[in-house]
Amino acid sequence: MIRLEDYLRRIDSIQAQYDYAREAIMGFIASKNPSQAPKPKTLEEAIPFSSLADDIDDEFIQRMNKYVESLKGGFPDDKKDLENRLVQNEIILLVAVFEDQMKSIHREMLRQNPKLLSPDRDIKLGRLAEVGETAIIEEEIERAVNSLDRQNVADKAKAFEKLGLKWNTKVEDIERISGLRNEILHQDTNKEVTGWDLSHTRTLVASLPAYLCLKGNRLYPDAFEIMIEMLDFMQRSQEIE
Repeated sequence: MIRLEDYLRRIDSIQAQYDYAREAIMGFIASKNPSQAPKPKTLEEAIPFSSLADDIDDEFIQRMNKYVESLKGGFPDDKKDLENRLVQNEIILLVAVFEDQMKSIHREMLRQNPKLLSPDRDIKLGRLAEVGETAIIEEEIERAVNSLDRQNVADKAKAFEKLGLKWNTKVEDIERISGLRNEILHQDTNKEVTGWDLSHTRTLVASLPAYLCLKGNRLYPDAFEIMIEMLDFMQRSQEIE
């Protein structure tokens, strides 16, 4: 059983932990330097919508850029390394949790319909007699899930489409956040990340699994538990293909 609410709460908890850490650090910095200006708390504070023109102009874009960059924490210049490290760690954790959820969705789809497993796999009769059909199927499901997890993002998208779960997100967008995580971990531990990187990651790790769970609920209602409010909203907005 996949409970979308559990996953979204997990994502929200991670974001909240890092936001609290940033606020605590900024509070400490402000206590040492009272002149330190606090960062905007909300988008409305950064960009008063009531004062905006109908057209998106350069000023709007500048304010939006400034707000999104402030998601990193708004640390003073001498603390930018710490600010960057916090964002790096949040992105790494969010992408790890996202990939784990994608594996869980894949696993649940195969459990609901084992016929989706590769028909080319040969199972020895002795092994079947030894552990039984149920255990064999579960082994094959885990093999398929772990095998796909090692593939590139484009192959994953194609595999999910074969399961009946076509993505509503561009492959390039998922490649970007996955590639950023890998670059930080394996190539450049001092990689400079932006507020847009953080905002983009936060959005994608919530939106794609939520969409796939909603589609999974249409195929297997007993396997994907969805909050009634969210299911109703998505159906009314026709966001599920």
